[in-house]
Order: sequence, then C-alpha cells, then structure tokens
Amino acid sequence: MKPGRNDPCWCGSGKKFKRCHMSQESMPRPTVHELSAPLEKAFTRKTCWHRGVDGSPCGKIVNAHTVPRSMSLKRIAENGHVVGVRRHLPGRGAKAPLEIDTIGITKASTMNGFCRDHDSRVFAPLEAISFAGDQQQLWLLQYRSICRELYAKEGTQQALPPTLELARRGLPPLQQSLMQALTGAFIDGTNSGLEVLRRTKALFDTDFVTSDWSAIHGVVVWFESVPPLMCSSLIAPDYDFAGKRLPDSSGTELEDDLVSFDILGAGEQGAAVLTWRTESALPGQALAVSLLALPLEEMPDAVVRLAFEGTENWFARPSWWSGQSKAARADLEERILCGSPMKAHRPQCMSVRTATYGMPTISRIQYVNWAG
Repeated sequence: MKPGRNDPCWCGSGKKFKRCHMSQESMPRPTVHELSAPLEKAFTRKTCWHRGVDGSPCGKIVNAHTVPRSMSLKRIAENGHVVGVRRHLPGRGAKAPLEIDTIGITKASTMNGFCRDHDSRVFAPLEAISFAGDQQQLWLLQYRSICRELYAKEGTQQALPPTLELARRGLPPLQQSLMQALTGAFIDGTNSGLEVLRRTKALFDTDFVTSDWSAIHGVVVWFESVPPLMCSSLIAPDYDFAGKRLPDSSGTELEDDLVSFDILGAGEQGAAVLTWRTESALPGQALAVSLLALPLEEMPDAVVRLAFEGTENWFARPSWWSGQSKAARADLEERILCGSPMKAHRPQCMSVRTATYGMPTISRIQYVNWAG
C-alpha cells in the first residue's frame, strides 16, 4: 500500500513521506552509466593499507599485484597474458558478471591498495628472495590477502548506498521498500565482515612493528615444477576435503575463520600454501589436515578444486586452460560459481574428485609453526 503524503516514509528515516522518498517514483530510471559510476569510483580509489603502521611516509599509490608478478605471473604468462576471471559491472555489454578471459599481467590481480615504497619494502622478504615457506613469508602472504579483502569490502561499503539510491529511482514505493529490505542483510554482512577484518589488520600491524610472526601457522605443499595455476586470497570454505563441515572460531579473539590460500612460483618449483593465525586455528588446521590425509597423487587436483571454489583471484597459463578436456573445463566453470551469490557451496565440493587437471606432482610437505 502506498503511504500517504504525511505518513512516515517507508525507509525508516522518521521523515514524512512527502519530504523523503515521495518524489523518487516520478524520477527517470537511472542509466547503466549512472548505476556503474559509484562502483567504478569505489574500486579505483587510491589508498595505502600500510600508511601509519610504522611511521614511514607513503609514496605514490601504485597498482600493487596481489599475486606476485615476477615470481608467479611471469612464470605462467604466454605473450604477456594469463587466463583469469573478469568481474563486469552491470550492463557493460558482458553476458555474465563473471567471465573467463585473457588478461595482461600488468593488470592481473592488481589493486590501488599500497604506495610504491611500502609495496616494495614491506613485501621484499617475500618477493626479493626465493620463496622458502618461512613464517615471515607466510605472514606476508596473509597480510596482503587481508588488505586485498579490506580494499574490496570497503569499496562495497562505499558504493552500495549511492547505487541503491539510484536503483530505487523511478520505482513504486513498494518496490523501493522491497529493494531496501533485500539489500539490508547484505549490507549488514559487509559491515560485520569489515569489523573483523579491521580487528585482524590491527593485529597484523602490531606484528609488523614488533617483527613478531609467531601467531602465523601453515602448511606448504611443494610441487616438483612450476604449477600452471597461481592464486592468492582469503578463503572461507564450509567443508573440508573429506566433505565434513569445518569447525568455526566462535569465542576466539577474531570470531571469524580467516584462512588464506596461495599458489605461487618458487624458483624452478611451486608451492600451495594454507596460512592461518592462532585465532583461526580451528578451521585452518582442520582444512590442512584433511588435505594432507589425501593420497599424495590426489593432492594436486584437490588444490585446483580449492583455488576455483575458494577465490576469484586465480590466474592460469593460457595453454593449460585451453588444454583442459571438455569435462574438466565444465567442472572448473561450475566451481567458479560455487560460493558466489549465484550458487552455494556443496558438502561434497572439495571431497569429490570429478576431473584431473594436469598439475605437477607433489615433492614434499612443509609444516610451519604446526601444532599437533
């Protein structure tokens, strides 16, 4: 039922309808460009997540790679390009919001989240020397994933209110109200996730100032050669590699299950790395234990399943992707959707070996600050 002119507005502002959203219905519907503008602004903003951490000054903001360019992307690139997932803004001519496409390595995995000085200096122990899987390097992998997730979630938080306000334009009051109700839970979830990430970032900042990496734990699965697939992200799997629901970290300092997952190059080898803080040890170690319980020959394919189900921030050698069988590619495309707003994770998503993907064999397992 449409509210009267002097009734309280449906949006909950406390204002009368005539002084709040009454005029929205008669306004023209927004254009695609108008709807896209807040998102483009939010996801191209420039900031440095290390500003103020140790008192060092910031320099010019750069497109910082979250998957290392030299040690990873260049190792799998062909003609300067890799295959990855592109996220499209609404109405920009794409058939779907997520599209697998070739991407130049100068643009792959980048964000405007660090200045040149901090990106170079802070991550030097990870990128200026060969990866060895030590505690500081695992700390840096997760720190960068935390910053990447903060950048994305803050961008979403900034873009949603103006985008929603534009999207309601030209709609009847009932549809405007329904749109606000449907997006309210998503906004609340984004805000809650930001609180956890900011608390976690504060812990990492303290670690950095004191050079204390002792809260970091992990496992490094070493490949005999450079893998054709690289990734870097925080992940939040619901199930382990045996199909069992993972425990959560309720009651801990963070009360969230922050586990990072990386595949990267390391000289003539490569490594898949699961990293977690002491505060997220329950889900992190449980996931790692289930991976290590698999037969050695099954681990490479399990790593691929996790990369495609757990993160959009993956990149592959073009010939590896094009060389996948029809069944394997269909399987991977299905996994990309799992965990997105379009499709929920399945209990068997990690446990069922539905295809093989041509990954290198495993040479050894390395435990980092492992308990138990």
